[in-house]
Amino acid sequence: MRMSYFARYKTRRRLLQKKKKEGKKKERLASVPRFSVREKRWERFSTKIRRHGIVRQRNVPEKKEKEDEMQD
Repeated sequence: MRMSYFARYKTRRRLLQKKKKEGKKKERLASVPRFSVREKRWERFSTKIRRHGIVRQRNVPEKKEKEDEMQD
């Protein structure tokens, strides 16, 4: 069975973090799977949700920063 979009998204994020730690951000990451358009759309959508804490009201540090910016 194919991995779900979200599962692939999470593994990609983890791999990218690992590469970034190794300082290989610039070079093409062959081992990191590419995203389809649908996955990119999902990524944008999910980050938007996470940022505004719509799904679950958790203490999201990103959300607090956004609120501070809006108040300025």
